[in-house]
Amino acid sequence: MMIIGDLGSAAGLIFILSIMLTGDIQLWHIYVGVAFSSVFSALQSPAYKASATDLLDKDQFSKGSGLVQLAESSKFLFSPIIAGILLSITTIEVILVINILTFLVAILAVLVIRKSMKVEREDQEDKNWITDMQEGWRKL
Repeated sequence: MMIIGDLGSAAGLIFILSIMLTGDIQLWHIYVGVAFSSVFSALQSPAYKASATDLLDKDQFSKGSGLVQLAESSKFLFSPIIAGILLSITTIEVILVINILTFLVAILAVLVIRKSMKVEREDQEDKNWITDMQEGWRKL
């Protein structure tokens, strides 16, 4: 879900960037691109928050959850500041390219982490998904 969310978000930005480079951008183009990007960002965000439990031990859940919340909140604080500084020294097109590259870096990071998790999961016994659902229901 994280990879799909990042790819879709990047696609929305690529749409906006491509229209900007043609020189015929209108306000509705930006609305469509941002809406498309936001829908996929909405898919990525819960998957990102849930992935913290897959990467940590049970005794580290609270610390990891706090750091995930800090990261989620700090992006709303620091992103506009960084974008404003970059906009004063470069163009909006360069900022969009940087943003698209950050999505690609995130996708590569997820692929690397996913590959390392597969190695760990091969050591564990395979359970039926129904058994997992029943176990989760009992925990609730």
